[in-house]
Amino acid sequence: ERYLVGDDAAEPYVRWHIAEAYEALGEKERAAQQLGAIDLSELSPSQQAEILEELAQALRQIEDYDGALAAYERILAFAERPDYRALVSQEEGETLREAGREDEAGKVFTRVLEEHPESHAASMALAALDEMNLADQVTGLQRGEILYHGGQYAASIEALVGYYLANPEGRAARAHYYAGL
Repeated sequence: ERYLVGDDAAEPYVRWHIAEAYEALGEKERAAQQLGAIDLSELSPSQQAEILEELAQALRQIEDYDGALAAYERILAFAERPDYRALVSQEEGETLREAGREDEAGKVFTRVLEEHPESHAASMALAALDEMNLADQVTGLQRGEILYHGGQYAASIEALVGYYLANPEGRAARAHYYAGL
């Protein structure tokens, strides 16, 4: 840590490397302390996001779930790309799940499905809801679309056909569209 004295512009990068060293040594708490001490104000948004993601992961490893959730919220405060926002929200849901807060996790996963159905994070959120037995509000059409965008084509067709057979008066054109892709 003696390298922290001197060049203020280098301080965030030095702390980041120190955190990586602690991580490699298995000292998760010390890694989290270094990451949390980084002044992000002069860093680019992408660097801020990367450091905050690493901080959240380190905090999850030491079971500081509230700290991890706060790091994810800090990312969402400035993140703009929809797919990235979906992924960060998905990680929030997983953190809540790890913390044993399944009802809150279910709400976050559902929000990912509703706000970002075409993202890869939506297929992960759907899988989490299925594992938690909380996907009862997801329609066959939603499931089919999400699975399609997640690259699970056979499962998508199965869900869409099931939706169509159960809802012949429903949104058949949309179901046929996705099944035909």
